[in-house]
Amino acid sequence: MADNAASSPQPAIPAAANKRAGNAGRAIDTTLTISRLAVTAVALTALSCAASAQIRDGEAFGIAMGATVMQLDVCCRSAAFEPSEASHRLNSVPRPHPLLRHYAANIGDRAGVCRIHASATFSPGEVTSAMATLLADLRRELGAPDSDRDDRIGRAILWTRAGATRRVELSLTRGAADTMLRVEVEFRNFEDCRREGLQLR
Repeated sequence: MADNAASSPQPAIPAAANKRAGNAGRAIDTTLTISRLAVTAVALTALSCAASAQIRDGEAFGIAMGATVMQLDVCCRSAAFEPSEASHRLNSVPRPHPLLRHYAANIGDRAGVCRIHASATFSPGEVTSAMATLLADLRRELGAPDSDRDDRIGRAILWTRAGATRRVELSLTRGAADTMLRVEVEFRNFEDCRREGLQLR
């Protein structure tokens, strides 16, 4: 009896049931794919939002023109880091750009922040994409640049404005191994810093 039970044929699963199961599996795969695409789209949108609104009139990377040292996350004061004894390296900024890692500000005792620098170095394989992204972000915020100079040493793209943010420059400096990209934002009170005696170039 046990042998007969073991050898008795199992009931066949109807073809319609197999089809329904296959359709359900494909539906689940499609749903998962759509979910992944949606998550990717949200992530790209978040990155775009993080990269946008970095430079407004009178503000850059979340730091306002005229801000004092006490209002910033200052690391130290270093003439070696920037071409001025009035440069302060910053540990962080309120609104960093995803591609820029190092920040510094020129700060007058009375004028406050009058210029901000942001920079990062990239390998030859990274720099073209990084430059294109930064340029696109700045074009979106500032419009077409006023000048674009490219030579053997590097590239400098300049925007000039009449508001509180007077000048923005995106520069590329080629090195032996890596290339530096740098964004420099100069505010209307830049000359006030000069009048305080700061050696700014």
